[in-house]
Amino acid sequence: NRLQRLPTEIGELHGLKALDASQNLLRSLPEAFVQLTSLVFLNLSFNQISSLPEGFGQGFKQTEQLLLSHNLLSNLPQELFSLSTLEDFHLSNNQLTEIQDNFDGLVSLKRLYLA
Repeated sequence: NRLQRLPTEIGELHGLKALDASQNLLRSLPEAFVQLTSLVFLNLSFNQISSLPEGFGQGFKQTEQLLLSHNLLSNLPQELFSLSTLEDFHLSNNQLTEIQDNFDGLVSLKRLYLA
């Protein structure tokens, strides 16, 4: 698709378990995204996202797969490194110049992609 934005109302989908918004034209995410606390799978790869909303990841208590590769991210919120259920973390092909040096919170992590 060619979505340029997601509606703010997406935050009202409190029971949403999986969201694949990959291969669109997203540049940012609505602040309400932090309310998606039931997400297990989130794919935002192949967009044009340059930054994530404040608190992004804070409520992701069940998230196992987080795919953020092929975007324009230059930094990541610290909350992403506290996701205790996260198994797959895809960050390849962004504009990251450094990454958090404390992975202690990622106790379930099995795969980390940084290419």
